[in-house]
Amino acid sequence: MNFFFQPFTFCLATLFLLVAVSMAQEKRFRESIEPLLADYCYDCHGDGSDKGDVQLDAFSGYDALVKDKRFWKRVWENLHSQTMPPAQKPHPTDPERERLLSWIEREVFKFDPSVPDPGRVTIRRLNRVEYDNAIRDLTEVDFQPAKDFPPDDTGYGFDTVGDALSLSPLLLEKYLAAADKILDRALGKTSPRVKPRRYSSREMIGDGYSKEERVLSKTGEVKVSFKVPISGLYRFRASAWATRAGTELAKMRFRVNDHQLRIFEVAQEPPGEKVYEAVLELKKGKESFFHVAFLNNFYDPQNPILERRDRNLFLGWLEVEPPPPNPSKEVLASRQVILGDRPAGANDREWAQEALKEFATKAYRKPLPPSEAERLLKLYDFAAKDNGSFWDTIGLPLKAVLVSPNFLFRAESQPRADDPKTVHLIDEFSLASRLSFFLWSTLPDERLLDLAEQNLLRKNLASEVQRMIGDSKIKEFVKNFAGQWLQLRDLDLVNPDQKRFPGFSDKLRNSMRAETETFFHQLLKENRPVTEFLDADYTYLNDVLARHYGLEATYGKELRRVSKLDFVLEDVSPRGGLLTQASILTITSNPTRTSPVKRGKWILDNILGTPAKDPPPDVPELNDNSPQSVGKTLREQLSAHSSKPICASCHVSMDAIGFALENYDAVGRWRDMDSGKPIDSNGKLATGESFTGASELQAFICDKRKEGFVRCMIEKLLIYALGRGLDYYDRPAIAKVISQSRKDGFSFADIILFIIQSDPFQKRRGESPPN
Repeated sequence: MNFFFQPFTFCLATLFLLVAVSMAQEKRFRESIEPLLADYCYDCHGDGSDKGDVQLDAFSGYDALVKDKRFWKRVWENLHSQTMPPAQKPHPTDPERERLLSWIEREVFKFDPSVPDPGRVTIRRLNRVEYDNAIRDLTEVDFQPAKDFPPDDTGYGFDTVGDALSLSPLLLEKYLAAADKILDRALGKTSPRVKPRRYSSREMIGDGYSKEERVLSKTGEVKVSFKVPISGLYRFRASAWATRAGTELAKMRFRVNDHQLRIFEVAQEPPGEKVYEAVLELKKGKESFFHVAFLNNFYDPQNPILERRDRNLFLGWLEVEPPPPNPSKEVLASRQVILGDRPAGANDREWAQEALKEFATKAYRKPLPPSEAERLLKLYDFAAKDNGSFWDTIGLPLKAVLVSPNFLFRAESQPRADDPKTVHLIDEFSLASRLSFFLWSTLPDERLLDLAEQNLLRKNLASEVQRMIGDSKIKEFVKNFAGQWLQLRDLDLVNPDQKRFPGFSDKLRNSMRAETETFFHQLLKENRPVTEFLDADYTYLNDVLARHYGLEATYGKELRRVSKLDFVLEDVSPRGGLLTQASILTITSNPTRTSPVKRGKWILDNILGTPAKDPPPDVPELNDNSPQSVGKTLREQLSAHSSKPICASCHVSMDAIGFALENYDAVGRWRDMDSGKPIDSNGKLATGESFTGASELQAFICDKRKEGFVRCMIEKLLIYALGRGLDYYDRPAIAKVISQSRKDGFSFADIILFIIQSDPFQKRRGESPPN
C-alpha cells in the first residue's frame, strides 16, 4: 500500500471502531437500561409525559441522550437519594437501581470506578468552633473569641464545608481584633516598663580606672550592687567597646553572684559603643552583685600598627532592669505554652526567633519555611525599635501568625506543576490536619506532627485513630458532628409553650442534649454497632430526665447508663434508641404540639438518607386551631391536610414514619391519648411495610433498611470529614467502607477508621497549573 494512504486508512479504521463501540453501547442501553426507565420512569417522564420538565424518551438518538450531562446529573441525584420514583409508585430493586446508576456514571460521566477520583478539595477557612479550639491549644486561653464572629454558613448540613466558609471584610476585622484580645490574655497586659538602674563608671567597684568610662587595661573585673525586690526575670546590660590586639577580639563576661551568664566578644571599636545584654531569673532576696570581667588582655608593643598594640576593654555604664510585677498563674502558663523556656544564655531576640518558629509551626500545621521565619523575625525587630518590654515586642509577630492565611485556612501542599486529572496521596502533614480537624475540631497535637515529620503517620494510622478516639478531645467530634447530623444544636432554639409544657427548663434542655451526646460517645468509645443508635435497649439518665420520662428520680445529678430492665415504669415510658430520646423528639416538634411531618422528614433525611422534596410554595400549613380541627386527633387533621394529590406523594412516607412516634409528646414525654382519643401509632409505607410505635419502627429500619441507614451515616461522616458534598465518583469509596464494616457488624469506630483510610480522605486531585 502507498505510504501516502496509510494515515487516511488509520483514521478510517478508527472511525469504524468508534461507530462500532457506539452501536454496542446503544445496544446495551436498549436491552438493559431502557426497559428499567420504561418500567419505573416513563409514567411521569416518558410516553408524552414530562413532569418537572424531564422527558427521558425525547432525545433524537443515543449520542444526544448521553451528551446532556446536566440532565443526567439530575436523574442520578434523584435515583441515588431515592426521591424518585415517588413513594406511591413502583420502585426499582436495589440491583436495578445500581444498574441504572452505574450506567449513568460509566456511559454519561465516563467514570471508571477502578480509577479513584477523590474529588475537588476547597481551601477552607476554620469555622468558629475550630478557631476557638485552635486558639485554646495554641495559647491555653479558652475564652472563645469566635463568639463575636458572624455565624458560619453551612453546606449539606455541616459547617465544615469549604464552599460555604467564605471570608468577609467584617470577619477579617474580627480576626484582627480577636488576635489583640487573645495576646492580651495570653501574654498579660504589660505594665509600663520598670525604669532600669544605671551605674556610671565611677560607681563601679573593682579593677581598672575611671575617666568618662571604666577602662580595663588588664585582665580584671568590676561589679555593682543591686536589690532584688521581687522574683522574676532581671536584665543586665553593659555599654562596651574595645581596642584590638593579637588575633582575638576582647572577651567580656557577665556574672550575677555565682551565676555566669554569658561571654561576649566585643567587636565594637572606639569611638563607637554597643549595648550587650543577658537575662537571669532571680528569686526575691537580699543585695546581689552584677559582675563584668575582661578575660583576655593582650599587649604587643612591637606591632607596627599603633592601634593594634594593646587590647583593652572600655565600659561606658552598667544597667540592671528589674521585671514588671509578676503576672498571674494563668498568664505564666500561657506564656510557657506559646514561648517555651528561654534557651540558656539567649537574649530576647534569640529567644523570639526560636519561639516564633515553634509557635508558627504548630499554628500552620506544617514545617515553617525559612523565608517565613525570617519575615516574622523582621516584625520582631521592627517592634523592638519602640523599646517596649519583650512581651510587647513579641506580640506583633505573634499577631501576624494568628491572622495569617496559613493559620486561618486549611490549605494542603501540592506537588509541582500539577495536572487536575492526576490523583495523588496528600502529604503526611495534610493527613495529620485532616485527622485532627475531623475527630477533634482542632490542630494536630505534637504526636501527630512528629509522626508526619518522620513519614510514619500512615504506617500507624489505626493505632493513632484509636488513640484519638480515646482522648478527651473526641468530645468535640461528638458535640459538632452529632450536633449537626442529629441537629442537636437546634435544642438551643426550641421554646416549647410554657402553658402546655410548664416543666420544660434549661436544666432539662441540657440534660436532653447530654443524654444523646453521651449515648453517641459511648457507642463510639466502645466500638459498638451503629445499629444500636436505633435498637439499643438502654439510655443514659439523671434525676432531671428520669422525672421527665415518668421514672423515679433515683439516678443522681450525673448521667448513668440505664437499661430497659432497670425501668421501673417500662410500660409507661419505653425508651431505647435515638427515636425515643427527648432531644430528638423535641427538636422535631412544634412549640405547641408534635409534628409527625417534621419527625418523618427528620428520619428520612438523617437516618435513611432519602430526603423528601420541599413542599410546593402555595401549600398552606396545617391550622390546628380551625373549627374543622376541634376534637380531632393530629392524625385525623393531617390525613385531611395531606389527602390532596399534590401532597400525598411526599406525605405518604413522612407521615407513616412520624405517626409511629405519636405516643411521645412535643417534649418527649409518653402519652396514650390525643384530644381525648387513644393514639394510633401505626404507620404504613407506600411499599406496604407497616409498624406500630417507635420500637417497631426502629426494628423495621434495622431489619429492612439497615444498609440504607449505614450508607446514610457514612455519607454524613464523609461530608463532615472532607468538607464538601458527595458526588457520583464517591460511590465506590462509600461501597468499600460499607463492605469493610459489614464484616464486623458495622462497628462505629471501625467505620471511622475505614473512612480515614478511604481514597477521598487519603488523596486529592491535582490543581490546574497557574497561567
